[in-house]
Amino acid sequence: MIENVVLSDSDTLVLEADGRIEVSSVVFCNTSGGSDNLYFNVVKAGSTPVAGNRVISGIAIPANETLVWEFSEHILLENGDRLYGYSDTASSFSVVVNYKERS
Repeated sequence: MIENVVLSDSDTLVLEADGRIEVSSVVFCNTSGGSDNLYFNVVKAGSTPVAGNRVISGIAIPANETLVWEFSEHILLENGDRLYGYSDTASSFSVVVNYKERS
C-alpha cells in the first residue's frame, strides 16, 4: 500500500495506522526551487509530535532532490500510531510511504 502527502509548514499527518502495519520505506522529494529543511516524527497513539519522537530534525534537502529512507527492519506501527512531517516552507515536500498491513 502507498500513502502520498504534501507537507505543510506545520505538523502534517502523513499516515495513521488502522491496525498493525509495517512501513518499509519513506520517500521525501523536495519539489521546490530552493533548499528546504525536513522534519519527521514517529508518534505513538495518544501522543503528539514533539522533539522526543522526532526521527529527522531539520535535515536540509536541496531543490529537486529526493531522500529515500528504506528500512531493513520495518517500522511497526500499531493501531493509532502516526507519522507526521513538516518543512520550513509549505508545499516544498511530497512524501510517499510504502507499507503493508500485518495481522
